[in-house]
Amino acid sequence: LTVVSRIIQLTGTLAFGDVIIGEQKQLSFNIENQGTAPLSVTGINYPSGYTGTSSVSGNNIVVTVTLSPTASADYDGEIEVESDATSGNNKIAVTGKGVLI
Repeated sequence: LTVVSRIIQLTGTLAFGDVIIGEQKQLSFNIENQGTAPLSVTGINYPSGYTGTSSVSGNNIVVTVTLSPTASADYDGEIEVESDATSGNNKIAVTGKGVLI
């Protein structure tokens, strides 16, 4: 008997540091499946100031995250990945700060 599992794991560091208002900075993280069955990602939710694009690389999904600050403020929060995972952590922290030139 094989137990079907879809175990989501998010890896990477999303510490953007200071980003000049009106400019952009990009970092990436991986969505990995540590389970025995295919993982279906249905959405990715970003905090204010962040956007992202994703591409498949083997068994992983690489997500490129862009911080585009519009104000002098902290841009801290979590990115949440929606999927059919049976277990694992579906959130990853992001930190950044919008700064004047």
